[in-house]
Amino acid sequence: MKKTLIALAALAATGASFAQVTITGNVTSGYQQTITNSYSGSTGTIAALGLAGNNRVTTQNGASGFGVDTAEIFFTAKEDIGGGQSIEAKIGLDNVYRGSAAPTAFGAHDTTLTYTNTSFGRIQYGNTRGGAVFSGYPSAGAPVIHMDSKLFEARSASEYINYAVPVGPITVVYQLGEATDGTGLGLGQSGDQSTRALNKVKQRSNMLLGLYREGPIEGFLAFKQYDNPNSTTIFGPSSLTKDTQWSLQGAYDLGMAKVGFGYAYTRANAGATVADMLVGVNVPMGALEIGATFGQEIVSGVTDVAASALTVSGINMKPALQLADGTATGWSIGAKYNLSKRTNLTVNTAAWTRSGYVQFEAFGVAAAPATGAALIAAAAQMGYSAIETQTNILLSHSF
Repeated sequence: MKKTLIALAALAATGASFAQVTITGNVTSGYQQTITNSYSGSTGTIAALGLAGNNRVTTQNGASGFGVDTAEIFFTAKEDIGGGQSIEAKIGLDNVYRGSAAPTAFGAHDTTLTYTNTSFGRIQYGNTRGGAVFSGYPSAGAPVIHMDSKLFEARSASEYINYAVPVGPITVVYQLGEATDGTGLGLGQSGDQSTRALNKVKQRSNMLLGLYREGPIEGFLAFKQYDNPNSTTIFGPSSLTKDTQWSLQGAYDLGMAKVGFGYAYTRANAGATVADMLVGVNVPMGALEIGATFGQEIVSGVTDVAASALTVSGINMKPALQLADGTATGWSIGAKYNLSKRTNLTVNTAAWTRSGYVQFEAFGVAAAPATGAALIAAAAQMGYSAIETQTNILLSHSF
């Protein structure tokens, strides 16, 4: 602290100007236990995967241990440039621990650059790793385990630029989102669709959103349109793309509790659709908060897409493909005890069946280099079969 004050005093003495920088961050550590499932096409044929009674789960995998969940720091600088105008720059760094032989070096986290004009609106550029699909309003802030990569699609890094303007109690936002396959200057705006990573096709999106905040009610309605869709098939290492999405999310503060709701309807390529829903409740009781969420995803139309034979590496994938249609559900409950304004202890647990969308994502990763028997084993992930679980005990401090 003393060195910082001396440095600031030296800058002031030289007449240099500088913006005031705010430093915030979070460190969360604890214990986690998970139970997941291994899927196998041990019968040796895709057709056998559709046989009644064959749930394709061959192994339950348990893992547990202590570790660091979150280690992140944010630097925020804001400058008033006069005339009702301001510039804000936010740089985020985080340290990824999970699955590493040793902690990796700090790398880029959420980074934004925002220009605000009180008579014009706000323009913001952002590079973000993205949040859980329903981590905001629908979960009502409950201390639960989010369902991204479990019931809903995986989080992925992307870049965007948006314009927001208030119209009464509604803030209207237009946003251009770049592809999730590659971030950085000059990447993500366009590119060869065949250049893919982890079954992510390069898709930009245009989104129009209306955000409402008035009294105890807050939420938004959004419409998003994607480009560069794969319109011929929905099955393959990189074939899962989207056409359009409607999303409605909101929360209501009852005083004694806060409730949330979220619904998203996505039209995927080749006519398949995905309907996501989550409801949540969060109940504060002094220093203690308890909450719960229930989620559901319905995948439809995949059977229609597979009405004709689909051959990959000489194998008819139709029987496995048709297994993706169906309903998957998940729930989570949790409790958080606030030891202070900045420190809390959270215990939460969740159980779910993997949705068809998540199964497509998992297939894409597993099947990318696969042919023949390996492709059959990857396709065995299709179909709703067994429950997976996760339990966390976490100590968190924010600054």
